[in-house]
Amino acid sequence: MEVKPRPAPVEPTPSLAYAAPVTSLRTLSTPALALAGFLITLGAGAWTSQVRFSTRVHDHSFHETAAKSSDCVLRYRLYFTAPPGGYSSRSEGLNYYRFRAHLKFASGKVFTTPVFGNRAPGERVYARDHDTRDDACWASTEQKVVGLDVEACRGQRCTPRPLP
Repeated sequence: MEVKPRPAPVEPTPSLAYAAPVTSLRTLSTPALALAGFLITLGAGAWTSQVRFSTRVHDHSFHETAAKSSDCVLRYRLYFTAPPGGYSSRSEGLNYYRFRAHLKFASGKVFTTPVFGNRAPGERVYARDHDTRDDACWASTEQKVVGLDVEACRGQRCTPRPLP
């Protein structure tokens, strides 16, 4: 899947079978996120949590995470800035990055996004919905984003290496 200019949501692409060299990055301290975030209760089974922060992976600056629910469906957005220099290689295959994010919630729940790709610089957003009905409908319970880890690699055929 491709990440497109903000605010257009993007769809995932299937993972590829082989990996290239990767770089990973741990991000964000939980207290910083907890202080930066806010939670608004919208009613039974509906909540919103939005967090602003600053972290980098492959010079991509992730700066905001927004999550909300609609019954059992988790709706999330990851906002980031992709650097122009990261997309100017003569080798076309290097002008592409793949990411996987782990959203951490105050309840202890960790949600891992599918791998998503980006092929252009600028302000970007990755937006998706995830139905939690097969996982005890956990999104229907109030949640608050308190952390985010991002794994990344460069190249269309790479696979982000899991964080330790």
